[in-house]
Amino acid sequence: MHGGQPVSNSDYWQAKMAHNKRRDEWVNAALMSGGWHVRRVWEHIDVITAANLIVSELKALSSIDGQ
Repeated sequence: MHGGQPVSNSDYWQAKMAHNKRRDEWVNAALMSGGWHVRRVWEHIDVITAANLIVSELKALSSIDGQ
């Protein structure tokens, strides 16, 4: 899991995180219906690691698509 539930002002953060999750699901569905492959890269992930993950996924997708 990325992040944790804050102890202070927990009602606010619980509602905010639930809203963000619904928004992300809606955005993912909209992008995927347009043919996009959606991957979220969290800001705490090292840039090189994130780039390697993206390159690996692109290679896997290109082999699936026969390119």
